[in-house]
Amino acid sequence: MNKRDLMVNPTLACGNLLNLKKDLDILEKEGISILHIDVMDGHYVPNLCFNLNTLSEIRRNYAFLLDVHLMVTNPEDYVIPLKEIGIEYLSFHLDTVRFPIRLLKKIECLGMKGGIVLNPSQPVSLLEEVLPYLSFVLVMGVEPGFSGQTFLPQTIDKIKELACIRKERALTFMIEVDGGVNDLNTESCIKEGADILVTGAFGVFRRKNGLEQDCHDYLELVERIKR
Repeated sequence: MNKRDLMVNPTLACGNLLNLKKDLDILEKEGISILHIDVMDGHYVPNLCFNLNTLSEIRRNYAFLLDVHLMVTNPEDYVIPLKEIGIEYLSFHLDTVRFPIRLLKKIECLGMKGGIVLNPSQPVSLLEEVLPYLSFVLVMGVEPGFSGQTFLPQTIDKIKELACIRKERALTFMIEVDGGVNDLNTESCIKEGADILVTGAFGVFRRKNGLEQDCHDYLELVERIKR
């Protein structure tokens, strides 16, 4: 993917949950095209986030691409319901399924883009056999489950390694980075090959000058780096 096709992907977990519609309206106005939405079950990670009813309402009222990150112990149970809602991107953690290639093929057959999430403690080599079946790899910059954590520096090395493998093997998967993405590491993420930047508490939702201005500022930063 060319740098000109970079996607800034705000994570709603960092939004104003008491006034989510206002946030969504602002993001839409600022030209955001994709939203990152965490679905947690309280088991795989000790937290809860958005449920399928919230996803349905967002889909019903907005035209964003929806990128759902499943932090659940049984991702297979969510695939059909999420397809019925109409989401476009769907990722799951490698350690939650016995047959990841089978699940990726199912996601693709249902018309969605399938991705696997790589936790900070997991090496890129774990994905060796599944990379040809992926639409994207989601590289976690923090341990999954909670917003506001500090970006782990080894994340950049993983992005670079994935980009090298993609080029060497002529593969087409996208590289998404999620967790701790901020003004200081955004350039390194882009330079080393990231295509999708999940931005939260240190980016679009930093709550510094208001969502509209913070979103505008982060989008401008990405545009400057791309040039």
